[in-house]
Amino acid sequence: MSSVVAGQISDRCLPLAPLQRAFLAYEATHPPMSFAIGGVLLLEGSPPTVDEVRELCRRKLPLLPQLGCRLSEGSLGQAVWVPQDEVDLTVLVTERTTGPGGLRGAVDELIRRPFEHSQPLWRVLLVHGYAPGEFALIYAGHHALHDGMSVATTIMSTFADANGHDYQPRIPSTSAKPGARSTVLRTVAHTVRGCFPLAQPLPRSKVFGERTIHWGHIDLNQLREIAHRHDTTANTVYLAAVTHVLREWPESPWHALRGTGSPVWAIVPLSIGSDKGKLSQRAVGFRLPLPCDNQDPLARLAALEARLSRKILGAQRSTAQSMIAGMPYRLFLPWAYHHFSDRYAHLTATNVPGCTGEASVLGRPIVGTVPIGFLPARHRLGIAMTSYRDRAVVSFLTDARLPGAEALPDMWLDAIAELR
Repeated sequence: MSSVVAGQISDRCLPLAPLQRAFLAYEATHPPMSFAIGGVLLLEGSPPTVDEVRELCRRKLPLLPQLGCRLSEGSLGQAVWVPQDEVDLTVLVTERTTGPGGLRGAVDELIRRPFEHSQPLWRVLLVHGYAPGEFALIYAGHHALHDGMSVATTIMSTFADANGHDYQPRIPSTSAKPGARSTVLRTVAHTVRGCFPLAQPLPRSKVFGERTIHWGHIDLNQLREIAHRHDTTANTVYLAAVTHVLREWPESPWHALRGTGSPVWAIVPLSIGSDKGKLSQRAVGFRLPLPCDNQDPLARLAALEARLSRKILGAQRSTAQSMIAGMPYRLFLPWAYHHFSDRYAHLTATNVPGCTGEASVLGRPIVGTVPIGFLPARHRLGIAMTSYRDRAVVSFLTDARLPGAEALPDMWLDAIAELR
């Protein structure tokens, strides 16, 4: 399709939100970094054919309009989502047969590949052969399409059989709330205040930008029991276990910062809307210093509970809602660049609500999921947790050249056992 300019934009085209433009601008200045986030569906039974998976995606595309679009050509400030009359699913949906233990390598390869803007910004890989009677579907989509809060809905909407559930997302409104523009200066002031004190940057000699992922599973009730015993939330227990990982892994930001007097700052994404069906950005990161220095795991848990009080989170969410609704792109862009900088935070720790009921794909039962988070430039570690039915899974995204990353899930599980 030829270049789309302002005077030729079709009514069918979908506008880009300011945050989506900010993601794309950041990507343009940090090549060849991949902006893939997504997830893995772990399934039982004989694998379907790749043509069956393509046909499933083809049927669902009308429900997810941005997945049927590519970016228009020209300047980013004028860009829109351009619907494609024909989406080439032979390029976007592919298949791989791998040997034992080969699933993680397949995930690594998919998330390392940059997106071609001449195609829709997502891809799917059907993987089988790594274990008898099992197969996986890996979905990776550009962060500009969705964030960690909405990508789970995107995956279930695309692949899950109906089974009485409604996974259909709704495209969010791009219009600002009434009076939102009047809050811009106040929002900017709150946002700038939240950037200080600046984080201590880490040494960059060990970070090369190639990502690898490791994950581990746990009974979700174990997290809930610990949370109930200590009058806190499962999310706080999850973060307390993260502090243990940072203390145990020699390549972690905490070890790099010891002796500097600077804490490890984490981005903890907060949902800014109650609509779980949005295919877009509905989370903004809350900046949190992690209490890694204390040797007592229960003291670290108590410190996190105090910092994650409802009052503090409510104020952060209010600021984020005003920013998303009213901040213009030219103000959004410098905020986004700083948000991904190691002067803002050292890692991201996401917790995405999962599916509580049974689900299947083409009649094959889903037995587990794995979240694929995001690792900004120069970051060493990104952590994501989600759940499926009664199982929680935590994934660790690291720079591929950092040693010892394969032990991170076991370190996290050890921390949960320590808190019991």
